Amino acid sequence: MPKINEYLQLHFIILLNSFIPIIVKLIGIPAIEIVLFRTAIASVAVLVLLKIRRIDFRVDSRTLLGLFASGVLTAIYWVLLVVATKIANASVCLVGIATSSLWVTFFTPLFGKGGLNFYQFLTGLCAVFGCYIIFSSDFEYQMGLFVAIAAAVFGALVTIVNGRLARHHHHYTVTFYQMLGAFLGSAAVIPLFASGFGWEQTLVPPTSTDLALVALLAFVFSIFLYSMVIRLMKKVSPFTVTLVGNLSPVYGILSALVVFGQSEAMNKFFYAGAIIIFFSVIAFPLTRYLASKIVIQENP
Repeated sequence: MPKINEYLQLHFIILLNSFIPIIVKLIGIPAIEIVLFRTAIASVAVLVLLKIRRIDFRVDSRTLLGLFASGVLTAIYWVLLVVATKIANASVCLVGIATSSLWVTFFTPLFGKGGLNFYQFLTGLCAVFGCYIIFSSDFEYQMGLFVAIAAAVFGALVTIVNGRLARHHHHYTVTFYQMLGAFLGSAAVIPLFASGFGWEQTLVPPTSTDLALVALLAFVFSIFLYSMVIRLMKKVSPFTVTLVGNLSPVYGILSALVVFGQSEAMNKFFYAGAIIIFFSVIAFPLTRYLASKIVIQENP
């Protein structure tokens, strides 16, 4: 059972992660280029850290392949997240990402021996209902929300995989190989992006501000916070991570309104759907607590 300080650390991570779409919105280069530079910087920095701390990061070929594959999933997740932010805004992106808990509920039985958890499914379904309310209105960023939900699917897969990897490997080892896999994966698809959008729109010369913000993403979010999450997942379940992550829109929307002002303002249906998604954070622990009380009373 996770301790209170581990939950506090998790909330701290989610609070900081809610600023990612805001930072991305301020970067002028394309999504694939952001991920390419971010993962390149992170890979080199973590390798230096592993060398300084003398951490043995050797793994067998099968594990290496799995780590690289999870890195590619991470790259897809980040590219979709950036695209969602670019074509919509930070608030829309964060609400779409909040559906991750539902996808974790569906994917977890595929990676383990357990079945579908009813309470996880119920609370995850709240997120989908909230998204339905948003989509059913005259919401102008439907494509952006759809891309953000697609990002949430890949984010859920990454979270589950990291939960398994965290049990067997040092968190910096996992971070290094995943960042390297994400870098190689994003570099491999750049020609594909260029064939569709042209090289002039795929590789745009970054400004000094762009490089500084990408470096911030690499050092703070790709190394420090990412490694913290992997370490915490030795004791905290993937579903708990994504469920607490549903609070990210609360922090992010408020921050985005402060930073970007009127451009982040949404209609009433958006906020109604977002509130339903937020309440899923409270619903899961509450239903689990009530269920445990019923079991105790029936079996005194």
